[in-house]
Amino acid sequence: MNMASLLDQLPPGLAVALRLRNAGYPDAVIATALGIPGESVASTLEVADAKLSNLVSQTHSPSSSR
Repeated sequence: MNMASLLDQLPPGLAVALRLRNAGYPDAVIATALGIPGESVASTLEVADAKLSNLVSQTHSPSSSR
């Protein structure tokens, strides 16, 4: 599964946060796009990364091919 497909499985706000970060946008832009305080961007990205990692693990586990 490609990265775009994995991102599409995340909640929309988390997907947007990761897409913006991966495109090189600063935290201030991410905060504005999500309507959250700038101080919340780092924790939002941590949650998004964790959920994405979980999805990646699920797609690469033997049980995912059943």
